[in-house]
Amino acid sequence: MAFFSHLIHLLLELLGSMVSKWTLLTCLITLLIVKIVKYIQFQNRLPPGPRGVPFLGMLPFIKKEFHLTLFDFKEQYGKIFHMYMGQTPIVVISDHNMIKKAFAKGELAARPTTVFTDILGGYGVINIEGPLWKSQRSFLHKQKFGMKHWGTGSTQMEARVSQEVHYLLNSILAEKKSPFNPETILNCAISNVICSIVMSTRFHHDDPKFQRFMYLFN
Repeated sequence: MAFFSHLIHLLLELLGSMVSKWTLLTCLITLLIVKIVKYIQFQNRLPPGPRGVPFLGMLPFIKKEFHLTLFDFKEQYGKIFHMYMGQTPIVVISDHNMIKKAFAKGELAARPTTVFTDILGGYGVINIEGPLWKSQRSFLHKQKFGMKHWGTGSTQMEARVSQEVHYLLNSILAEKKSPFNPETILNCAISNVICSIVMSTRFHHDDPKFQRFMYLFN
């Protein structure tokens, strides 16, 4: 260990004797200018949007529900704008026609990189993208979503979805308030399709276990 420390010390002394302080300072200034120019070029390619603060972006300014904050920015900056969440730049599209056109492009078909993606190494049913996603999607279709050996897997799937639609409509009719927030009922219906296939069971939207599960999921 002492040998390596001594070697590093000698290398630094040699570097110091070969490079003057002014040369080193010039290199640092040049690197800084290049960094600033690249940042400005990147910013110029982005649509307009709020500036935010260094390192935190717009996080300190989100004082209400996120979609309402985005709506305010849309009114101020237009249907396409950018903002920083922390140090991550995001572009927001708030027009349904533009969203349809954007999702039709392969360049926008990727998934955002998250810590969960890094943990799984880019694999998994919900984290993959590109050629691997296409091959796994094709495989799932050929296996009829895991129900290949149940006979007509697509018919089974359709029957379960139709049954859940029936429960969904009854749950909506049972609501006496008008208007009401359908979020819980819709989340329950969508989740029950998966639950009925994977676990052969379903939940009522008022079930405490289901509500706890959705709370943890959110």
